Amino acid sequence: SFSWRTGIHDHLSVLNLDEEGLKKLLVLSILMEKYLFEFIGNNRAQSVFCVPITESPVMNYLTKYFQKIITLKELVELWPKYTAVNLGRLFTNGEFSGIGTVEFRHLMGTKNLLIVLDWHFKLLQIYKAAIQIKGLEEMKKLILDLTTAKKFEDFLNFIFPTEKNEVSEDQFEKLLPFIAKVKELFLDSSERKLVLKKSALASYAIYLQKKQLKLKPLKKLKRITDFDLIQPEEQ
Repeated sequence: SFSWRTGIHDHLSVLNLDEEGLKKLLVLSILMEKYLFEFIGNNRAQSVFCVPITESPVMNYLTKYFQKIITLKELVELWPKYTAVNLGRLFTNGEFSGIGTVEFRHLMGTKNLLIVLDWHFKLLQIYKAAIQIKGLEEMKKLILDLTTAKKFEDFLNFIFPTEKNEVSEDQFEKLLPFIAKVKELFLDSSERKLVLKKSALASYAIYLQKKQLKLKPLKKLKRITDFDLIQPEEQ
């Protein structure tokens, strides 16, 4: 058996990616973080050796990097070691020699080869999706358009096309804060405030939709058009 401290660390080579390609890979890795932790299970997100990016100072560093306030080298120097995704081996940095990889620390210790292979396949699918998205502007457009459960479901199926992914309204509501954090990477301060406001409105719209669904009698579900963010299905 394995100790709870044990993890399998995967090093994905990014030597074939330019800096823009690396940015796209990081965006997708962070956007899929909750999905990846749910796949792993075993309370892995609670491990101090595998801290979620969205719960660490890294998001602030990444925002500065995307806004060109700091360089990639400076980002790597600031990056803490025990995060779920780690850039520590990208360059030679302090005690570590650079090998040109992005490290994924999510997976717990296991002897189950099928789990390991499935995990490797998911990482390669994220890598492939990062390559398929043509440029940061297309990436920005895709990310900013993730405003409904259906759109996120379609995006998930684009990244993991071999799986049948379904996203409920409840699941999407829980994902909204994480999606908003990723959107912030692409925006200036005024735009970030607007995205956070829209995220809050989207959550409220879902709440209103649920409230309407509980009303008796319910002749017809009124569309929520005020926010232009989420449309409930016709009854």
